[in-house]
Amino acid sequence: YIDIDVMDIKFQGEISWKPVNGLEVTALGSYRTNRSNREHDILNNSNQAEAYRAGVDNPNIMYSNPYLYQDPDKPNSLPISVMPTGGIYVLNRNAVTQLDFRGTIQYNNAWNNTHIFNIMGGMEANRADYDASEQGDSGVDFYNSRLQTITPEFYKQLKEEGTSINSFGKSWNRRMAFFANAVYSYKGRYTINLTGRYDGSNQLGRSSNSRCLHGTFPVRGMPTKRSGSATGLCLPTTPLAMVPSVSAIRS
Repeated sequence: YIDIDVMDIKFQGEISWKPVNGLEVTALGSYRTNRSNREHDILNNSNQAEAYRAGVDNPNIMYSNPYLYQDPDKPNSLPISVMPTGGIYVLNRNAVTQLDFRGTIQYNNAWNNTHIFNIMGGMEANRADYDASEQGDSGVDFYNSRLQTITPEFYKQLKEEGTSINSFGKSWNRRMAFFANAVYSYKGRYTINLTGRYDGSNQLGRSSNSRCLHGTFPVRGMPTKRSGSATGLCLPTTPLAMVPSVSAIRS
């Protein structure tokens, strides 16, 4: 049977400030931690545990059972069980810690309904740490205080097969992004829209020249309330380049 224990906690907060009319500053932060344990108890008489002992006394089965071990240093020896008693206990632990922050500044204003202006800029930062481990114990007697009995052939077989019963790993992600958008409209007829984004991650390698992604920077004309349609353009990759586009809609 399997027992799973999970804990997931998240805290999040947001602050918004309007120092002057039309200007808004927003900051959003969150912290999350996750812990999970998975215990797999393979009891003494379960099929998986008995597979390591099946056919030990039966010549018709012992040579067909891949879980029995035949010592290569003893060519004429019979296959034996490396786990003559007990069951198997496997424990998996996983942990995740995340920190996220987003800050933006936005300004909106219109002068005499002629010049309409909107600008927004901000940044995002993300941090995540991952821990994972696995522990395996064989020969565990679940009916006798979980005492463990291990034969020398058990470790000898693991060494010859190049396998291990315990493992652990750590990894981490670090990401940062900057973005900006500016829109200007003259009497709702002519619109200029500038958009740019710059992303960086530690997953892109050690070189500082390849840690950031210079994505596409879409530039397009924005529709107005008059009849017409917007035009769209996807520009080639250009680091931090923002090229304007103008769309005109006749009245």
